[in-house]
Amino acid sequence: MKKILSILSLMIFMAGCAEFEAPDRYTPVTMEANTTIKAFKALYSTGPTKIVDDIIISGVVNSSDKDGNIYRTLYIQDETGGLEVKVGKTGLYNIYKEGMTLYIKAKDLVLGAYGGVVGLGAASTEDRYETSYLDVQHMIDTHIFKGEVGEKIQPKVLTSGSEVKDALLGTLVTLQGVTYSGGDNVTIGGKLVPLTTWAVSSSKNEGNALSGNQNFSFGGTKIVVRSSGYAKFADEEVAIQEGGRANLTGILTKYYSTYQLVLLSVDGVEVL
Repeated sequence: MKKILSILSLMIFMAGCAEFEAPDRYTPVTMEANTTIKAFKALYSTGPTKIVDDIIISGVVNSSDKDGNIYRTLYIQDETGGLEVKVGKTGLYNIYKEGMTLYIKAKDLVLGAYGGVVGLGAASTEDRYETSYLDVQHMIDTHIFKGEVGEKIQPKVLTSGSEVKDALLGTLVTLQGVTYSGGDNVTIGGKLVPLTTWAVSSSKNEGNALSGNQNFSFGGTKIVVRSSGYAKFADEEVAIQEGGRANLTGILTKYYSTYQLVLLSVDGVEVL
């Protein structure tokens, strides 16, 4: 027994002295964009638009899927605008951190619109979608390159509905002093009821998660805060009385004629 214990002690000691290779250190790429996000989005024509030229765009990551309200996609922005990039993976906040500059070689990728908003992805095999996800790692690695990680994007503060414009789609904004006008009606457990939470998780609706719309007025501009039923905050009550006011921070999007805001987390809601 003593001999066995001595051997075990020696093995533990040797394991403790073993040297392990440090993980590869992240090295930012050296690359330069040859167009802006605004000019790049303007290349979109009716229907899927395949990029055939050697175009490189760059932008800073302004989104995070950590709280589950953004799924298999990320947003970048430069000084001219923002862009959704459909990367078909989850946990993107671990790979493409907020504040990181990304460079995208866009040749052979596709610009497409959903709800009238232009984004970037792969060619889609479904007629109802103009783009699909970059969900093959080789495709991701040959098109998306990681640059320096800097400070997180500071949201552009908007103080009136007249400042909400298409030029800001895909960018991080704060809508200051919006007025809450209630949630849409949803069917939960077979009953049609007004939505009082940001969304409805599957555990609250017989296994079926529901996205939710909460409505706000920003002067004369309607703003819909649309949240996923898979968001960590889906079942949190909207802590604003109807007619009450709040500051909202998130990614500005649009569904045809209606502006929407996508919260990165519930911390983007400041009740006034």
